[in-house]
Amino acid sequence: MVVASPPPPPPPAGLSLSDVQAVTEAPCPAPAALPNPKIEGNNSLQACDELEKTVKVKEEGDASSHAQVSTSATTAPTWHNHLAHWASAVSTCTRTLTRRAFRALGLAVGARPMLTVIATVAFVVACCAGNIMLKAENDFEKLWYPRHSRAWKDKVFVRDHFGAWNRTATVYLEATTITNNNDNNNNMGSKLLQAAADVHRLTTQIPLYDDVCARKSMRCVTASVLTPFEHNATSLTWANVLNASDILPAPVDVLAAGIDTRENNAAAVRVSFELDRAKSTESLLSFEKTFLQLCRGRFSGAISENIRVACEATRSYQDEQERALEGDTMLMMGAVGVMLLYTSLAFAKPRDAVRSQSMLGLSVMITVGMALGSAFGACAFAGLPFTQLSLMSVFIIIGVGVDDTFVLHGAFERARDSDDEGAMDVASDASMEAACDAKRLARALEEAGPSVLLTSLTDAVAFSVGAAIDLPAIRYFCIVAGVAVIFVFILQTTAFAACLVLDAKRQRRRRLDVAPCIVTSKPADNEEDQSRQEDDGLLEKLLRDYYVPTLFPEPEERIAWRSIVVCLMICVMTVLLYTLGAQHIRRGANWASFLPEDSYLLEAYEVRDRHFGNVGSLMVLTGRVQNATHPKTLEAIRSLHATAVALPWVRALPAEMERGVWYEALSRGEVGATSLRTDVVRDESGDIVASRVVYTADIPMDPDEDVRRVDEARRVADDPRFSMLGARVFSAHWQWLERYRRIDQITSQTIGGALGGVALVSILLLRPSAAVFTTLSVGMCCCCLLGGMSLWGLRLNVATVVNLVLGVGFSIDYSAHIADCFATRRSVNGESRTEAVKKTLATLGPNVLHGGCSTLLAVLLLAASKSTAYQDIFKSFLLIVVFGLLNGFALLPCTLRLLG
Repeated sequence: MVVASPPPPPPPAGLSLSDVQAVTEAPCPAPAALPNPKIEGNNSLQACDELEKTVKVKEEGDASSHAQVSTSATTAPTWHNHLAHWASAVSTCTRTLTRRAFRALGLAVGARPMLTVIATVAFVVACCAGNIMLKAENDFEKLWYPRHSRAWKDKVFVRDHFGAWNRTATVYLEATTITNNNDNNNNMGSKLLQAAADVHRLTTQIPLYDDVCARKSMRCVTASVLTPFEHNATSLTWANVLNASDILPAPVDVLAAGIDTRENNAAAVRVSFELDRAKSTESLLSFEKTFLQLCRGRFSGAISENIRVACEATRSYQDEQERALEGDTMLMMGAVGVMLLYTSLAFAKPRDAVRSQSMLGLSVMITVGMALGSAFGACAFAGLPFTQLSLMSVFIIIGVGVDDTFVLHGAFERARDSDDEGAMDVASDASMEAACDAKRLARALEEAGPSVLLTSLTDAVAFSVGAAIDLPAIRYFCIVAGVAVIFVFILQTTAFAACLVLDAKRQRRRRLDVAPCIVTSKPADNEEDQSRQEDDGLLEKLLRDYYVPTLFPEPEERIAWRSIVVCLMICVMTVLLYTLGAQHIRRGANWASFLPEDSYLLEAYEVRDRHFGNVGSLMVLTGRVQNATHPKTLEAIRSLHATAVALPWVRALPAEMERGVWYEALSRGEVGATSLRTDVVRDESGDIVASRVVYTADIPMDPDEDVRRVDEARRVADDPRFSMLGARVFSAHWQWLERYRRIDQITSQTIGGALGGVALVSILLLRPSAAVFTTLSVGMCCCCLLGGMSLWGLRLNVATVVNLVLGVGFSIDYSAHIADCFATRRSVNGESRTEAVKKTLATLGPNVLHGGCSTLLAVLLLAASKSTAYQDIFKSFLLIVVFGLLNGFALLPCTLRLLG
């Protein structure tokens, strides 16, 4: 049974529908019809009182209509009907309050635009003062490792008892030519040993080395095949090296590769220098810089030409990654410039220098720049550091700001009343002009303000969810971006709104766009009418004349079937993308791909992987032990280390270390095992509170296998047999693995939380059905985005999670404006679904599409980047814009047409 829609509410007593329409559309009276405020003391906004009363009448009628619909729909008192009733009541109340608030804001700003600009500039200057306190943070460990993970807690235990994890500087020496002539100086085995000795000699001669080297038993710690021989290669053979393998600082295959004792040859050697992280950071960085310069210069020519030299230091990766990003800084600046140029061209009218608004596009960028400066300053006041990832917020916030700017500008242009313009052209009273400007801006903000508020709040909620990620770099970025979104909203609805009014005043005074000091004569009426008819740009004509008739063709039956087909096609595409792509997306990141193509680190990685594989260290630790000399305690210690060494990927240690003899000797205070004395920490009473043994361990290239090994090692430490020891196991790279193993959880929580926030805000500011469809549209966009990323070769990592959060923010911009305009036309204007969705796409669609096109053109520049980071940004943003516009301009309109 079909239930007819209830009739619209009648007008108040004494006011007919024709009277309401007449008052609503009435222009501001001519100056002669207005009372003179100087004589009668009336307020300058009194000319628009009737309009204000009429809007209130319409809003009350809107609320009454909602109440009637709810009453007819809740014939059966079921829980879902009650829920729908309350959701509709809440959204109606919220929308009414926000529309009234924006109308009041428009009246205030429109009446005093210059004062508004001055006030906002003063506010921005006060916020930007915090940038004086802004501090940069570049420490990789502090930014990119989860703080609440087990690996981080174990790292803190190691740092508190044994000091900070030491830095390293490493040299790889590879023989490029191997000869078998033992009777001359061309023997490469001997040359490699001599080269290792020269590397040690020249490195230790660097002035800062004695100050920054890590010491054990008062001697600087180095790892080399020459360590047992005091780094003297004279008359040394590789057979001597193998015979001393028990006293080498690490397994021999970690320090040398391809040893052939019969020919006295080897393929490569590694020499590492440990640096004390507790020393001054400035001194450590200065030494590493000098070391890298010396190494890349082949140690002043001391190394034979037949030996390949490669090197790396702790600072190397961050330096090279920053160099890769700096190389494409101009591309990022160019992308921002493209947005500025596009905005100016979109506002320009080449055939009418007066009504052209290209300089208004400059105010857009100034407004967004002020918002970014205020956000960074406010975050600096709160003590948040500045990171390199925070720079991404510049590009993102400009994109979000430009999108909403087009919506506000379009609403302001639609609020123009020709009769008002004619009245103000002959007005001699400045208060009359201000009143009509305020009226026009009030109309614009009342129309566009709620949707701009909706997108700003949903963006802020999405970023706030991202701020909950247990990664400081992501958290700082999301906080800055969320605060910047709020500042953009505040400045757009005040400073930019005031600029719209000031630009309207300029047009009325016939001042040129790019040269406001020049005044032109007023054109004939037919010329001005023709100029206004030519205001529609290419996007407006494409949407109105081609896209809307194609998507919704006449008659009504064809529109319904076409909408169903479009919705089914997009749903099938989403399912295929998610099934084929998102379900098989690879995790992790290829860190070498983020380096420049000419990076010296790539050569070091190549030599390391070819000869030494990927090796690291595994710490087996104990906490405070009661009665360390008790036989049960000593047996537990021996069993712990025997179990650890039994792991197939852990390298064996010398026999006295494996059996725990060193621990027994130290527990009794004996002087033996001096090389490990610093690995046992005692309190003031002499009791052992912590101890460690550092093993060499193989690190697999497959991170999933690496995660399995982490769990295997932790099962050893968690064995009840070792509970009396407080056993722990730790490796430095496990901090990254904690992030890798939790990436699925982080992704689901982030996207789920962002979508939940979008749904909540949408229900408050949209009608319930429109809110549901908007959230579904954003969710399908995220599914498409995940699948597209996978098929394009992107991996699931923290950078991808950030892009997914941005995808939620951008896609809500493309969908919420459409849904809000549709809901307004349905509730306020009483239009049918077909008529409402057609007019929404024809009027508001071009403004939203302009924002998407500006972002799309900007990211296309990043395709020319050689940096993997910028390439990933280009791919992600391209997918975000394409899928966001597809869902916002195809799926959502068709869904609203069918079910809205």
